[in-house]
Amino acid sequence: SSAAAALHIAVNLVRAGAHKRILVSTPEIITGHLNFRDRQTHFIFGDASVAMIVEGLDQGEKRPGRFEVLDTRTWTQMSNNIRTNLGYHTRTAQDDPYQINLEGNLIKQVGNKVFKEVTVAGHKFIVEFLAEHGLAPQGIRRFWLHQANARMNAMILKLAFGHDVDHDRAPMVLERLGNTAGAGAIVALSENHADMKAGDFGLLCAFGAGYSIGGALLRML
Repeated sequence: SSAAAALHIAVNLVRAGAHKRILVSTPEIITGHLNFRDRQTHFIFGDASVAMIVEGLDQGEKRPGRFEVLDTRTWTQMSNNIRTNLGYHTRTAQDDPYQINLEGNLIKQVGNKVFKEVTVAGHKFIVEFLAEHGLAPQGIRRFWLHQANARMNAMILKLAFGHDVDHDRAPMVLERLGNTAGAGAIVALSENHADMKAGDFGLLCAFGAGYSIGGALLRML
């Protein structure tokens, strides 16, 4: 959820008047953390980098086709179910960077626990965040969710809506790019917003290790 967390910080800095314009860049280089003997992780992840510009507008200024950030929110809860004990930079400290004790030192996750716990937390986060603004999930034109697990996203939205939600409402790029960590939801937004109309609401929501969740409620200008 690093991109969503960075967006949260940038938006609040602009609102506070500390900066007029901020570039948020999120490079996600996940493959360097992978143990290619661990089937829970090695075939899932991909690398990507995304960037966003957060800018304060003057009174009456219009930016058709851009998003107004109505609010942002973050949430964390301690969990060791996704973790890495050594980053790939650790290899540079080795006499032979290709020899490292892989087991338990690179990225590790307990997939079934992550699925259950993040599904519950993600659903609660989305419903409560929208309710703070007098909105229900049915009032959101598009959801750009974390691109890690299509089944997880489908379950989160089914709990929120009470029925299955199609890919137009919640687009996926996972099958093409893999899990690109914090970058994935931003890629989904970038590739799936051009058909939105002025006044349409969108919800960006990313889940991550920690656990952590970051969200942004957006409205098309």
